[in-house]
Amino acid sequence: DVARYSAVKVPRVKMLLYIVSGLVSALAGLLLAARLGAVRGHTAEGFELDIITMVLLGGVSIFGGTGTLVGVILSILIILNLRNGMSLVNISGNTQTGVIGALLILSVLVPNWARSLRGAFAKRA
Repeated sequence: DVARYSAVKVPRVKMLLYIVSGLVSALAGLLLAARLGAVRGHTAEGFELDIITMVLLGGVSIFGGTGTLVGVILSILIILNLRNGMSLVNISGNTQTGVIGALLILSVLVPNWARSLRGAFAKRA
């Protein structure tokens, strides 16, 4: 409602965001196909856990509304280096997935705990 009252053309902005999202997704698909040299429907299967972890670890709220691009880029670098390091020391894929899953759980729980602690301290003051 705030955007509507601020003279922002909400339907137009939504449509523009969907178009930009589609274009960026198409570009990512083209880059992946160029890297692999082939296109298959299940090429990126299994990336979901890593991607969601990268976004949440980067500071984007699971409830929406907050987050920065710099935080997400830093978390991408952290996850990729973590995966690479675990591969270099011959840690199995299942263990790697478990570590990434634990990071996902922490990236959801820690901000919620911090928010509740801030609320508790604010009530004391």
